[in-house]
Amino acid sequence: MGWEEHLEAWAAEGEERFNRLGKLFLEVVEARFGRETRAWRGNAVEPAQPLSQRLEQMLLDMFKNVSEPGLKSTLCLLLGEIGGAASLSPLVDFLKSTDDRGARLVAIEALGRIGGAKAVEVVQEYALNDPDELIRGAAVQALKEIGKATVKMPAGLFFGSKSLEDLVTEIAQKDPSLYVQAIAKGETP
Repeated sequence: MGWEEHLEAWAAEGEERFNRLGKLFLEVVEARFGRETRAWRGNAVEPAQPLSQRLEQMLLDMFKNVSEPGLKSTLCLLLGEIGGAASLSPLVDFLKSTDDRGARLVAIEALGRIGGAKAVEVVQEYALNDPDELIRGAAVQALKEIGKATVKMPAGLFFGSKSLEDLVTEIAQKDPSLYVQAIAKGETP
């Protein structure tokens, strides 16, 4: 199924829409969970390798050719599950261009799943400076997810003398929001 067919599926109504879009989700799930032995998350240094280059490219083609916010958000979610380095720039551009809170949350989560230095840089900016505490919380969570996937990051590689874990701790200490502080500490907000 090509991206044009998936766009037609999105435009369909009712049960037909559900069935056609279900095929796309099934492809992503199979790509994501069908390769249990392969590392899929990126870390603070390197972005994830796409689980399926064909599927990633199809999703990116769709992502670039749609304007409907709900579909864009869904594609962000899917790219976060199976995408790699090629997905970073489109996700960052979308994050910076949208004012929709839900879309921004999903884009930040996707960047946290893909990882890599570019994702860390962008997500860090949102964690430190976004006026919305939910966005800052999502960005802190994304940094934590990238940190979990980072087996060993040399101190000072990206953050002066701070590790990614130290950065998250510092953000929590400086952020006035109890919600963001709880996320950073791994507590339930």
